[in-house]
Amino acid sequence: GFVTDLLPSGVEEMTISPAGPANPIYDPENNQMPQNTISARVFLPDRLPPKIISETALIAIDNSYVEFTVTEGVYGDYEVTNPVEPTDFEIIFIQNSGNASSAIVDFITDENQFPVIGGERILRCYLSFDSTPSGHEQLYIRAINGNSVFDIAGNSLRADQVTDTLWLSDQLVPTVSSISIPHGSSISSSTDQPINITFSEPIKSFDYSISAKNYNSLSWDTTESSDARQFQLTLKKPMASLDTITITIKGLTDSSDLEAVDFSYEFYTPALGDYDTSGIIDIEDLTRFVTFWLADSEAIFNGLGPTTGQIPHFVPQLDHQYDLDDGMTFIRMWSWSIEKFGFEPLNVMNIGSPMDWNDFIEDIPKKAISGQIYVKYDPLKGNVNLHHTSFGPQNLALLKNSNENGEILLEFGMLEPDDINRKIKINAIVNAPSDATLIYKFYDKRQKIIASGLQKIELLIPTDYILNQNYPNPFNHSTTISYGVPNKSNITIDIFDINGRFVERLVSQEHDVGFYQKIWTGRNVASGIYFIQLLSEGKTFTQKMILLK
Repeated sequence: GFVTDLLPSGVEEMTISPAGPANPIYDPENNQMPQNTISARVFLPDRLPPKIISETALIAIDNSYVEFTVTEGVYGDYEVTNPVEPTDFEIIFIQNSGNASSAIVDFITDENQFPVIGGERILRCYLSFDSTPSGHEQLYIRAINGNSVFDIAGNSLRADQVTDTLWLSDQLVPTVSSISIPHGSSISSSTDQPINITFSEPIKSFDYSISAKNYNSLSWDTTESSDARQFQLTLKKPMASLDTITITIKGLTDSSDLEAVDFSYEFYTPALGDYDTSGIIDIEDLTRFVTFWLADSEAIFNGLGPTTGQIPHFVPQLDHQYDLDDGMTFIRMWSWSIEKFGFEPLNVMNIGSPMDWNDFIEDIPKKAISGQIYVKYDPLKGNVNLHHTSFGPQNLALLKNSNENGEILLEFGMLEPDDINRKIKINAIVNAPSDATLIYKFYDKRQKIIASGLQKIELLIPTDYILNQNYPNPFNHSTTISYGVPNKSNITIDIFDINGRFVERLVSQEHDVGFYQKIWTGRNVASGIYFIQLLSEGKTFTQKMILLK
């Protein structure tokens, strides 16, 4: 046997000859081998494993592939019958806080992008990433183990053979990673609004615009930041009520000159007086306003006036006190909300001692600083009104009546509470028996409900004498005559023909308060036009009817 200084690669040749006179070679017969004897040339077998050649690895500018060179052609099995496959290699990924965290080899070609068939020295490994690289990441490639890649002699590529470590290119388009006030948020129109915008990476350049839908005088400040990932601005007070403010980031470009699409963020100022930002101005908002007023709580933030501009986009020019300006702003915004959204009394639960509205008058609870009374009635049978005693010159009484829909709403706030004039009265003008639904709710200084409930009340008392049109009319068999009596009195109802001649007396007696009906058949008279006449306390009421036989 013999030993070589290095592993042979299969291209080396060798001969054997005597070492020299000092070391003669003899055969068994003691014959000496001539010193000039030389054996035939022989090739040494390939025992040298393939290697990845240093500084040959490169990565495509779009990170799509890594190309590298090995010392000799390689195969994917010991029998050298198959080409290498993606599973024969692994990628060692170094994230460096980048966006991508891993990659795999998708497929392999030669340097000319032809599929590998076996025996290639230059391999192009196409990559797939779990996320878009941001330029911070590095990677290198190696055989997945010592039994996956072979040269033609069956020598395997060792796993400690690796490509150069390569930096990935930045392919991640910059974006806004966070904003201190989320898109779609409500912001106060009465205070400065700092907004911090953080980008996903250091930014080379960008532009921005800020606009308000209903206010042309919106102003803002920007703050310089040493961090190229930060942008800080402050929307300056005042801003218009019920407005939409749009901030747009344009041309966001990173150090790799990757440019993002525009980003837009919208913010909404609630209507002045809509303290709970529910979208409507209701009794809960009125209660908060009264509470702030009574506590003299930060009028520069919680106040409402004075204002400029047009309703509902008032621009608050707040001072340091609660006064008529604040009250008038709330009243106007409350009225606008009712006109815009209609009557929307709050859902009600029975809280506190039940109140009885059957006598049409009720005392307001002594601890109440605000309240709501809503009545729903049948507008075809009359109308309803609410009368409240004076709560004082500085108190708020907000009343809205819709006779067409049969609704009335009273909301009040007691800015100067007293214990004397605290009554609410229902006035009903009806032409037929009816009922109504009443919802009430009262709040104390803690903004807690101290009394609430729902009650059905009967509207049975006419406010004047009533003689309704008979029904049916015309008639041929019988007709019903209905009438109302507002107080205890004598009632006479007579029938006259078209010539004014007396025909019949239907009613002649004392009546209690209420509504009544009387049926007339006209069986003893001929077809024609007749008149019904109601007489009481010097008042006369007449209706015409037609009898057809």
